[in-house]
Amino acid sequence: PVLFFVLSLVRWSRRSDPVRQAARRQAGAANNAIQKLHRLRIQRGADAKTFKPELAEILRAFIGDRYNRVSTSLTALDCKGLLLADGQEPRAVERFYDILQDCEASRFAANAGDSAAADPEEIKVLLKQLGKKNGK
Repeated sequence: PVLFFVLSLVRWSRRSDPVRQAARRQAGAANNAIQKLHRLRIQRGADAKTFKPELAEILRAFIGDRYNRVSTSLTALDCKGLLLADGQEPRAVERFYDILQDCEASRFAANAGDSAAADPEEIKVLLKQLGKKNGK
């Protein structure tokens, strides 16, 4: 019983360590975003009005988790700066920025942007690419 208690205490301390939690969040950021995108894609036909705002939330959450930032305070320009500073491929970063800009614009103007700009398959590939360390 004492050994079990000590082992569970060690395990609990490892799980509650903020550094380890941040590392787990950063490592799984791309996969979490892809899963959320998949769920959103399933709902897309039913509620096309909310697709772009929800997509923007997913993209910001990806950057927030990846770079340990508060996702709700990030703008498209902030995301672009973080990705470029991390050494990601400039074309991929620019595409991510364009998609996020389009999603943000749709929040304020109903007809802003075109729906082709937010192709879920392209976003999935982009998230996988940007989820890698230093673009490698």
